[in-house]
Amino acid sequence: PTPALAVSTAKSKKRKRAAVSSPKRFGKTSLHFKSDIDPANRDDHPRGILHASKVPSSSNAREEHAFAWIAEIIDDEDVRVAAHLTEYGFRASHMKFIPYSSKANWMARYPHAKPCVACDSNGDISGKVPQWDDRGGTGCLTSKKRSSSKKKTSKKTKAPPKLVTNGLLPNLERDELHLAIHEYFSWLYAELSEMETTQAGRRQVSNAGVSVPGLQSLVSKLEGTFKAVQLEKERKEKEINARSLVMQLEKERRENEANAAAAGVLDLNDD
Repeated sequence: PTPALAVSTAKSKKRKRAAVSSPKRFGKTSLHFKSDIDPANRDDHPRGILHASKVPSSSNAREEHAFAWIAEIIDDEDVRVAAHLTEYGFRASHMKFIPYSSKANWMARYPHAKPCVACDSNGDISGKVPQWDDRGGTGCLTSKKRSSSKKKTSKKTKAPPKLVTNGLLPNLERDELHLAIHEYFSWLYAELSEMETTQAGRRQVSNAGVSVPGLQSLVSKLEGTFKAVQLEKERKEKEINARSLVMQLEKERRENEANAAAAGVLDLNDD
């Protein structure tokens, strides 16, 4: 370019840079999460996010947040999820439930607040809260209870039995690995199945090159191959059946009380 044009271009760029002022400085900022459910329907909405936070007592303490997706509140799922989060040091008084339409819609609006714990429609809780080390990296993904149990097992001096003599894992740890693999693929299958309920979700799953029916088949094969996975599945089914029975008995008890109260009113009217 000619010297005159070069000078003109430089002045133009300088003017554009000058148009952007320095950001204002504040002592604090905050993030807000808003329900997408109409205010009139929020009290009865059965799905949503449980937001747990650790409020630091000093300026040097670390602040942490965790999000849990609850697919359906029928009995006391929100209470049990809150109890699960307390295992990671969160206090129930610092938890808030946000009614929301679906997990996919939550992730689309708040990708920085991905749920690390989930409670499905059967009441089964899965997932773990990341534990952060002092360098800001993710540390052990276990709760306080599980970490303490590992300390107890580490005290044993006798070598645990192995299925394969040259294998790296003893039988108990191998079972834990199989359970963790089954839990992961079950969680992934549930997540992608929910994503496929929307057109955008189906596009994401397709672009990722994942077969949802293949995941379902893989989960079924894991359940049919490893005894530890089979026993865990049976245990969860028994727990669900027991919970359903308790709910049914409670429903019948309330109906009987209502019928008895109605009958008492009729007797008084007859007198």
